[in-house]
Amino acid sequence: MTRPESRLPGRPDERAASRSPAPGGCADPLLGLVLVLAELTLGALPVLVVAATTLWPPHGPSRGFVDIWGPTLVLAALAVVPAGLAVALLRHRWHWAGGAQVL
Repeated sequence: MTRPESRLPGRPDERAASRSPAPGGCADPLLGLVLVLAELTLGALPVLVVAATTLWPPHGPSRGFVDIWGPTLVLAALAVVPAGLAVALLRHRWHWAGGAQVL
């Protein structure tokens, strides 16, 4: 017979206490939608700059590296932010918001 002060591993009350609570309600999908809309808004400006610099010829002397790689590096930096955010959200059990960032 086991003594009441000894706790067996895997009892329901211990398993429930060890888990961190997931976000409740519609906060998870709503956060995913808000983040995607914010990234689309912030990502539109560098895309427009890249399109404008490639479609129209320069009207003056070339500035070298900034003309070619500046907007491209900004787009690359904007791609790193959602990737890191997706990892952080998925690790904290925000499945919908993290999944939207992965996509």
